[in-house]
Amino acid sequence: MIVQRRPTALVTGASRAIGTGFAVALANAGYDVAITARSMNAGDATALAPETGEMLPGSPAPTAAAITRVGGRAASIRLDLLELDTLADVIGSAVAHFINDPGVINGSSVQAVDTARALGLLS
Repeated sequence: MIVQRRPTALVTGASRAIGTGFAVALANAGYDVAITARSMNAGDATALAPETGEMLPGSPAPTAAAITRVGGRAASIRLDLLELDTLADVIGSAVAHFINDPGVINGSSVQAVDTARALGLLS
């Protein structure tokens, strides 16, 4: 039996806004997507932004549901980009989940637009 693998992407900041848009666009393009967010549940203790003390909105659950609706597989992984020493573990979790090498899109970065254009997701 031949197992057909889908490409895999890892998108940071996928709990809202441009990160969600990237994740769903990649799923529509045939990718399985590992999505990361600082908090796994809106309003929980991890949603407190240390730099401002404010609660952050969003949760990766709606993004994961949207990926699944278009036929992709989603893996939700907690990642705080202020804790970069955990990034290798996050990528390891994505690889373990999908048994594939992920590409990375930093949806919480101003460089995200250039990345989207390079992937043909934006004109």
